[in-house]
Amino acid sequence: MTIPEVRRPFAAAPPPPRAAQSNLAATTLAVVDRLKQAVREEIDAIRKRARVDYESFSARKATGLLELNRLAPALAKHMGNATLREALADLNRLLEEDRRTLAIQLKASKTIADVIAQEVRKGQSDGTYSRRSWLGYDDR
Repeated sequence: MTIPEVRRPFAAAPPPPRAAQSNLAATTLAVVDRLKQAVREEIDAIRKRARVDYESFSARKATGLLELNRLAPALAKHMGNATLREALADLNRLLEEDRRTLAIQLKASKTIADVIAQEVRKGQSDGTYSRRSWLGYDDR
């Protein structure tokens, strides 16, 4: 008795390596990688409470987004590329995280600026024209 050969369907082929992808897809992935790196570095610097060079990060992100925007019209043909779709989705998530991190930083900076401005105003007045001085309170 012979055992019949069992034919198994072929597994889906893995995506081709980046080098084998089209030049446009490879170029786009390189731009996305640079953008992700800049955004990650900015988020890390803010979270570590390190000195943040916002101008440098802004310039890097603006350059990357401009490059990506210039590639956008030609990308429609390549959106079937799973690697490219995943990279763009990851970039989108990272940019949203960056937006939230910057919003928190901005809110904190505004709060500190308001406290400083309030203290400066208090220090500039001798209380002569203050209602509180007429009522017998001392603001100092």
